[in-house]
Order: sequence, then C-alpha cells, then structure tokens
Amino acid sequence: MSTSTGTSAQFPVIRNFKAFDDGKHKKHILTVYARHLPLDLPLEANARLPNVIRNKTCREMRKTLLLEPEHFLLLNSGIICTANTFEERKQDGNEHVVHMQFDAEGGIVNGGHSYAQLIHFLQGDNTYSHEKELLALLEDDADGDPKIKELIDDKGRFDAALARARDKAQVQIEVIVPVDSTDLLVEISTARNRSMPVDETGFQNLAGRFDIMKEVLRNSPLPFGPAYVKDVVVWKPNQEVGEDAKAVAVKALVQLMALMNIARYPSDKPANEVYMRAGLVIREFADPGEEEERVYQGLMRLLPDLIRLHEHMYESLPETNQTFPWADGKDNPDKAKRKRVTTTPFLNRQCPTKVASAFLWPIFSAFRNLLHWKADGTLAFKVDPIAFFDDMKAQLVTPVINFHKRVKVVNQVGKDKEVWVRLDGVVTGELVIQERLARQA
Repeated sequence: MSTSTGTSAQFPVIRNFKAFDDGKHKKHILTVYARHLPLDLPLEANARLPNVIRNKTCREMRKTLLLEPEHFLLLNSGIICTANTFEERKQDGNEHVVHMQFDAEGGIVNGGHSYAQLIHFLQGDNTYSHEKELLALLEDDADGDPKIKELIDDKGRFDAALARARDKAQVQIEVIVPVDSTDLLVEISTARNRSMPVDETGFQNLAGRFDIMKEVLRNSPLPFGPAYVKDVVVWKPNQEVGEDAKAVAVKALVQLMALMNIARYPSDKPANEVYMRAGLVIREFADPGEEEERVYQGLMRLLPDLIRLHEHMYESLPETNQTFPWADGKDNPDKAKRKRVTTTPFLNRQCPTKVASAFLWPIFSAFRNLLHWKADGTLAFKVDPIAFFDDMKAQLVTPVINFHKRVKVVNQVGKDKEVWVRLDGVVTGELVIQERLARQA
C-alpha cells in the first residue's frame, strides 16, 4: 500500500487535517495506520539515530503494541516531518493518499524512535534494531514483565496479538511544508528536540500515587498539617512553595520510605542500593510488587514519624563527634572560622552543620529493623525510635566514622554494604537484648 522512492513518499491516510496555513508554510496533521508507514522515510534531519534496542521508550511502545495497540495513538506523541511539497490525492473508492517530496536534508525531525519501532514491530524491518528480530527483543523485555512473557510463550496468542497490532495501531504524523532552507530546518529540529523532560514525580502525582501521603501529612499535628502539604512539599515539577518555606521534594520522602522498605530489605539484606540507585527507587515506587505495596501503604501512614526520626538524627549526629566533617567528609582546619548555621532537610530546623546522606542513611535505614506489623494490620515501631537512637547513638556513629577513615571517600560510605550491615547488626543486637530484659522484668 505504501511506496517511497528516493526523496519522495506516498502512503494512504485515515484523515488529513490542515492545522496551519499562513500563505507560505502549512502544517498538516495526518492519522495513519502504522502498517502503512513507508520503510525508507528519510531521517537525515533527525537529531539522533534511532535504536530500538537501547531506548527505554521503545520498550514501552512494544508493550503497548502487544497488549493494547488501539491505544498507541493516544499514548504516543507521533512523528514530525519536514517536506518540500505535500499533496493529497484521492484514489479508487474512498482511499486518500498523500504524496510528499523531500530534499536532501528533509524528513523525520522528531519521533524517529516511534517510526523505527513501528516499522520493526509491524513490518519486520530490522534497520534500527541491529538486525535483531522482534521475538528476540520481546524475550529480553519479558525478563522484567510477566505479562509479556506469558503472551510470547503461547504462539497462538502471540500471533493473534501481532495480527491485532497490525490491524489496530495508528500513529499521528505532523508534516511541515515547505521547508526549503537549512536554517529553517535546523530551527525546527532544535525546537522539537529540546523540550524539557517531565520528572517521574509529575506522572506519579497525576496518577494519585501521593494521595495517601498528602492525606496523612495534612491531618498530622504541627509541624505538619495543611500548610506543610500546600506550601512545603513539591509534589510535581515547577511547583512553587510558600514565600518563607524551604522546599521538600516528594522524591526525598519516597527515598525515606525506601530506606525502611522491610519487604525489599529484610534484616539480612542491607538497603545500600537505595543510595546507589536513588533515581530508580522513585520509578519503582510507582509500580511495586504486592508485598512491597503493602509495606509502602504502611510507611505512608507512618511518614510523620519517619520524618521526625530523620530530623532528630540529622540534628544529633554532629553533636556525637564535633570534630568529624559531617557535611562532606573533608577535614578543613579553617572551616571552624567560617561556620554557618544550616537547617534540616524536612522541617527546616536550625542545626550546626549539614550531614551527608552517605553518613546518615545507613544509620536511618538500620531502624527498619524496629518495624513490625501490629495485630490490627498497621505498621509501627516496636519501641520509640528516637529514644532508641539517643541510647545507642555513640555505638551507631562509630562504624560510620571508622569506615570513612579507612576509605576516605564519602560516596563509598553510602555505596559499600559493609557499614550498612554493621549498623543493622548494632540495631538488631540491641533490640534482642532489650526484648530479653523486658521478658525477664
């Protein structure tokens, strides 16, 4: 049905809408069955060469095409082309065909990955997959997605899914014409490829993932409450905070809970990977497994207590050893001369110095060993965590300081599981002693 020869392309369309016409330039919005895309639309004007293997968005496209191809047009922003000429022709029956002519630099300026994935999935074209066949690519995808694995393991269902995708999948193509100068082409390509990516938290907020956190913090006593939810926590990108407030990113709240995730990090597994892959933790929060979701539901309701514990540790750690460089791990004898009072990350309370996450997080995470499920199904601390910390802070600080003296690198303290394991042992060991004494009393 579709043909493309040299610098021209012709293919059928479902509809063609002229969205702009200033007498010189026009913009057409086309809706096209993806199976009708020409295999050799030029990509010289594209800012990057498509690679359907490495691109994470392509993986999401494959999942959509496999499981819900009728939604592809709704979930995909489409393809943007520049051309020298554009013409719509009516053929036999009601079929409408468009014909585009490109110069040496025209063609797809954005949406190259969408184009590459569609012709690979629906037409078997391996140009942008390093000759890797679709099934082999889907088998790689299936490692992390049981729905895909179940489908491709059943040949009958898999073949039916491919046929459905070819029948249902549509894509939008925006055509700007005429683009007959290199300067204009560069302007269009630059503008269409430099849009700011939306932070993952923006999508999670839109999906209501933070609603329980908002409700819990809103209904908690000061320093929380409605003002904290409205004017302090940044729930989505570019949100403004109150005039006198210190912004708290919602991703920091998610990281606090991840450090306490007893489903993923039981007592025999340190949580140092939260430090190493802090960004990935945010994405995983959107779609956890069943047991992890149960834990997160409990932690969201426990969030004010987690914040208070973190802030108490943040304020207290420098007092345990006033000569240790808590802010950055760098000894600086002149530092005392220019000491500045700073504030805690979540409650904006004054404290003598900043404390690096690499020093604080291993201690904070060790307190997940104090969590347990109560008879009523809620998650709670077995003992008062702040009182527990005050009794144990000297013992808790020692492994951190000693490890840093040995490795000399702050980030290494956060990454290396050794110090995390030692701190887990300090907390669990003391808890056993306290529980034994309580039984004997």
